[in-house]
Amino acid sequence: MLPQNIFGFLVIATIVSSVSGFLEESQEDEDDSAELKHYFPLSSNWKKTNFVCPAVYGKYPHEKDCSMFYECRFGYPHLMKCKRGKLYDEKKGECKDARRVKCKRDKKKEKDSSSSEDSRSSEDSRSKESSRSSEEVTNEGNFKCPYIWGTFPHPVDCSKYFVCIYKVPTVQQCSRKELYDIKSRKCREKRRVKCGDRLDRDQIKTSKKPTTRSHTTPIEPLETTTEAPTTK
Repeated sequence: MLPQNIFGFLVIATIVSSVSGFLEESQEDEDDSAELKHYFPLSSNWKKTNFVCPAVYGKYPHEKDCSMFYECRFGYPHLMKCKRGKLYDEKKGECKDARRVKCKRDKKKEKDSSSSEDSRSSEDSRSKESSRSSEEVTNEGNFKCPYIWGTFPHPVDCSKYFVCIYKVPTVQQCSRKELYDIKSRKCREKRRVKCGDRLDRDQIKTSKKPTTRSHTTPIEPLETTTEAPTTK
């Protein structure tokens, strides 16, 4: 009778030890996943943003702060912030040690460039209209996708847009009665789209009108006749 009790006790002890080991492993996995998540969401009322998600899902860097990024879910941006000592790595798509991240959006550089941008703003606005018509052909070939995938407006033509897949752009054009809307990221009726600096089809056609040279007709010299003097 005694050996049976000892055997049962050993079986129960083995089961308890295996269950406790499983619980410890699961707890360690949770701790590891918590440690790997080096960011936290910011409150929705912390700062209003005008960022528009270029795709339904994805992570995108903040415009100014390297410690922040946007996480797009169902096309809506959620502002995230890396923990202290971390910066968002655009290539890896996650928060990394600040010493290992090359920040291209340094605040100090932006402050220095803001003064020069203000001084150049008037000059740029003057040259924008003159250079816009010549850029409309070259911009399609020189366009670079800002993100891996998404839809982005054409810099000049309001009826065109780019579809980026793995940073390879493909130009698309809306139908005749539609223009590309930046907010909804799709073609909509002309009356519902604000093109801003972009031109629609009619404006582009007028900007391409050939210049005619004015021909001046030469002025023929007047014939002068001299009368012979009369003698009295």
